[in-house]
Amino acid sequence: MSRTKSLKMKTIYSLFTFLVILSSCKKGEPSQNCSPSITTLSGTYKIVSLKYKAAASAQEIDYLSFLDDCEKDDQVKLNSNKTYNNIDAGVSCNPSTNNEGTWNLVGNKIESDGQIQGEIQSFDCSTLVVFSKDAVMPGDKLTFTFKKL
Repeated sequence: MSRTKSLKMKTIYSLFTFLVILSSCKKGEPSQNCSPSITTLSGTYKIVSLKYKAAASAQEIDYLSFLDDCEKDDQVKLNSNKTYNNIDAGVSCNPSTNNEGTWNLVGNKIESDGQIQGEIQSFDCSTLVVFSKDAVMPGDKLTFTFKKL
C-alpha cells in the first residue's frame, strides 16, 4: 500500500470516527413535562405581548403599546401556594403597581384576581399564552403572552 493511500485511509477513518462520536452525543436537554399545573406554572413572568380583537373577523390590535412604560417591565410571580405578587420592576409607576392576591388552575383555565387569568392557549414551560373572551365587550378576545424569567 502506498504512503498516499495509507494517509487517505487514516483521514477517512478519523473523519468517520469523529462523525460517529458526534452523532452519538445527546441532542439537548431531556424534555420537561410542560402540561399546565400549579408546579409548572409557578414562577416569575414578564408580559411580552398583549393583543386585542374586537371580533373574530376584526384586525388584531397591539394593546401592549397602550401600556405605560412603567407597566411594560413589571413582573408577576405565581407562587406554588396559589398566591401571586405583582412586582413593580424596572421603571417605577406612581402609584406603585405592587400588589398581591390569589390564583388557581381549574382545568385549562387560570382563575385569579390579578393580571394572569383566562384560558391557557399554550404553555411550553417558558412561554405562557392565555386569553379571555368578552373581556371588554361581547365577542372580543384579549390575548396575553408572558415569558418566564
